This record gives sequence, structure tokens and C-alpha cells, in this order.
Amino acid sequence: MDNRPTDHPFADFRNQFLGAKQSIYMDVAARGLISTSVREAIDAYLDHRMVQGADKSWMFDEVEKTRESFARLIRADPTEIAFTKNVSDGINAFASAIQWDQGDNVVICEALEHPANVYPWYNLKELLGIQLKRVNPENGQIPLERLIASADEKTRVITVSSVSFSPGARFPVGELGLFCRARGILLWVDAAQSIGILDTNVRALNIDALATSTQKGLLALYGGGFLYVR
Repeated sequence: MDNRPTDHPFADFRNQFLGAKQSIYMDVAARGLISTSVREAIDAYLDHRMVQGADKSWMFDEVEKTRESFARLIRADPTEIAFTKNVSDGINAFASAIQWDQGDNVVICEALEHPANVYPWYNLKELLGIQLKRVNPENGQIPLERLIASADEKTRVITVSSVSFSPGARFPVGELGLFCRARGILLWVDAAQSIGILDTNVRALNIDALATSTQKGLLALYGGGFLYVR
């Protein structure tokens, strides 16, 4: 039985998450709980489909509202936002669109990156011959200084997670963004663990591209994601 006070300012918000009434939920890093408001939005869409079939104008409007909503969340323009299946889908779309030259490299702290932000770069290494410059972690964190020191005149992309999936350390994206922008290096960010949890301003952080999934901090369904490209 939940004996927490019901007059706390946070109580109304917490009551939207039925799973939180049964236990203390700690697995947002994998999947966030769906709230009652999210469920209501899903039900409204399904009700519309059941009653009116497929009103394309209404559905397209809902798509654009969602695109605009995510753009506002990260301080981007809606034209810079695309829908994806997941983070891997976003990374592949971005990385495959770059016009790579012989000898180009990507700087990455592979040991602390989720496989979703590792395998796509290895795939391009096999297909196009790009080089991977792997940086070792330091005390369980992605070391900013080592990433910067590893960059050279052939570095096209530096890729980091804004928050590592394990052990969950926050990375100083803004500092790396300043370095990359000044040198014409593209900064790619895997934001799966931070979007919806940490305030994210892609303009202020000088992020060139970012991907996230919807089932974690965005508290939505599994199998969706967003891609931002400046």
C-alpha cells in the first residue's frame, strides 16, 4: 500500500504513472513507464481509426504536431527532425549520408558506447574504408580530453553518448561541441539516455546530429525514435 502524502505538489503528476503506485520504478534507462496522458493519446488515435478509418489529413496533422513538439523540446526547427525506428536507424541514416573521403576517421570511446552507436561505424569501415580512432575510457567515463587529442585533420565525426548507457555518466557535450564546431568536425550524439530527462538545447550545445528512441525518457511506445540533423 502506498502511504506517501497525496497533497504533495508532485503527487498529481506521479498519479499519472500507475506502475509507480505498485512499486518504486527504477528502469527508466531501459523503458519508461507510460503515463495515463500517453495512454489517452494512443486511445484517441485508435478511436479515430476505428470510427473514421483513415482520415489522412488528420493523421498527417498529428504527425506534424509530434515533429514540432520534439523540435521545441530540443530547440530545433521542425524541418530538422525526422522519424526513425530507433537510435540505430538514425545513426545509419546520418552516417550513410556523409560524403566520406579516403582516410576519413571517426573518434569514439567504443568501450562505453551502446552497440547501436558502434556497429554502424564498423559497417562503414567495411563498406567505405573509414577509420575508427578508439579512445579508452577513464574511471568509467568518456574522457573529453582524449577525444579532443585524438582528432586530426582527417576526423569527420566525433561521436558520444550524452549519458552513457553503462555506467550512466553524463558527458560535457557543450565543451566538445565548441571544439568540433571550431574545426569543422561533425558532432554526433546518441541521446537515448538523456532526451526527456535532461534539458537539451542542440543550438547551445553545437550538436550537428542527434538520435534518440521513444521508449525511455520520452515515456512513449517501443519501436520509435527521432533524428535531428542541423
